[in-house]
Amino acid sequence: MPHNRNSRFTEARQIFPYFLKRYLPLLLLVVVLFAVYFRVDITHERRQIEAQEGHRVDLALRAIETDISGVVAELHYLADSSAVRDYCAGGGEEERHALQSELESFAQHIKRYQQLRWLDLQGHERVRIDYQDGTAKVVPPHQLQDKSQRYYFREAMALAPGTVYVSPMDLNVENGVVELPHRPMLRVATPTVDAAGARNGLLILNYETQGLLDRFASLGEGKDVTLQLINSDGFWLYHPDRKRRFA
Repeated sequence: MPHNRNSRFTEARQIFPYFLKRYLPLLLLVVVLFAVYFRVDITHERRQIEAQEGHRVDLALRAIETDISGVVAELHYLADSSAVRDYCAGGGEEERHALQSELESFAQHIKRYQQLRWLDLQGHERVRIDYQDGTAKVVPPHQLQDKSQRYYFREAMALAPGTVYVSPMDLNVENGVVELPHRPMLRVATPTVDAAGARNGLLILNYETQGLLDRFASLGEGKDVTLQLINSDGFWLYHPDRKRRFA
C-alpha cells in the first residue's frame, strides 16, 4: 500500500511539469484576456459617465450664462435710460423721484430683481426699490442703508464706467445681518457718471438666484444623480440637503 501511494506521488510529480508546460500559458492568456476585457469595459463605462456629466455641466453653465447675459443687458438698458442719466448728471429731488419711478416700473414689469438701487460715492443708498410678494415698493429715505463696507460696493466702484461687475453668489444682507430665510443673490452693477463724465455712483441690480439654482438641480432629476454646486471658497451654493447650503 505505501508502495502504491509512492508510485502515484511519483507519477503526479512527473505529470505536473507537463501540465504546467502545456496548459499554464493558456491559463495565463485567459487571465490576461479577462483583465483586458474588464479594463476596457470599465474604461468605456467611465468615459460614458464622464461624457454624461460633462453634458450636464455644460447645460448648467449655459443656463447660468444665459441668465447673467440677460441681467447684464437689462442693467445696460437702465444705465442708458434718461432717468438714470438725468439724475446722475446732477439732478435734484425731481430727478430722484423720476429715477425711483423708472426703477419701480422696471421692477414691476421684469419681476426678477429683489432690489434695484443707486448708491453714491460714499456707498449710501439714495434710491432703492424692493420687489417682494409680487409688488415693487419704493424704500423711504429713513430706511436706506450704508453699504460702503460691503465687498461688492468696493469692487464695483473700482471699475471703469460702462464696465459691468458681477458679484459672487452669496446671501442677502440687511442692516449687517444675513436675511432669513436665506436668499441667494448676485449683484450686478455698473458705475455711473455725472455731467462731466466723472464717476459719481453705482447702479445695482440684486438678482435672486433661487430659480436658477432650482433649474440647475432639475438637470439631475430622474437620472439617479445628485447635482451639487460649490463656490471657489468651498461653500455649498446648492446641496440636496438645505441645511448644508451656504455652509
